[in-house]
Amino acid sequence: EFGGASIEALAIGVPVVAFAVGGLQEILRGVTPELLIPAEDTHTLITRAKEVLAGHHAKKVHPARLRAYVEGRYTPSAMCARTLDLYQSAHGNSTKPARVGSR
Repeated sequence: EFGGASIEALAIGVPVVAFAVGGLQEILRGVTPELLIPAEDTHTLITRAKEVLAGHHAKKVHPARLRAYVEGRYTPSAMCARTLDLYQSAHGNSTKPARVGSR
């Protein structure tokens, strides 16, 4: 799974403690890498979740910080800009659109 539920949680300011698998690695390593837990390490997952609930990661998981991260990376406008950048990069870093029918 891509990790859409984690993006939704971050968007409303809720921190995510998760196993470092699939899309969760890509999403969370940029905002709260310390909350990514090695796969199948259930003990550490539970410990880290308790730490978050106790406020030990309050500065890193501040709701405004989490929301800003999502707004900068996963809103439709941010995704569109990143996609356009990728296309422009693949087209030789040109900032001008290619003309249809040109060789």
